[in-house]
Amino acid sequence: MVDFSRNYLDKGYMSMIWKDVTFSYAYFLWFEDEHGATLKPNEPPTHGAVLPATKPSLIAGILAGDYYQRLIESCFPRTPSSKVRCYELFLVHLGLVTSTIVLEHCRRLAVTITDLTGCIGNPIDLL
Repeated sequence: MVDFSRNYLDKGYMSMIWKDVTFSYAYFLWFEDEHGATLKPNEPPTHGAVLPATKPSLIAGILAGDYYQRLIESCFPRTPSSKVRCYELFLVHLGLVTSTIVLEHCRRLAVTITDLTGCIGNPIDLL
């Protein structure tokens, strides 16, 4: 699931929903400013912009903070990276659900996490 979503993130896709026989999967990556307003990237993430040739071994993940820093810098080249927050959410549903239900669960989960934790300054705070 993670590898599949990373491959598509490298191609510029920031949200996706897919299914197999048993599970429905969803991946969402979004950006917010320091006030919690959603930001639309000026430049979509692409493999060349996010993972430059000088860092071919850089992979996404919470332990690779440089990855998300570079992602913000490539998507918002004229905005200071300290003013942009990057969030990603993986969802797995057992059984067949509609895309509408997956999207609603994603929205509810994101709001619940924000409500419970307050202003999230770093995605690692979710751990």
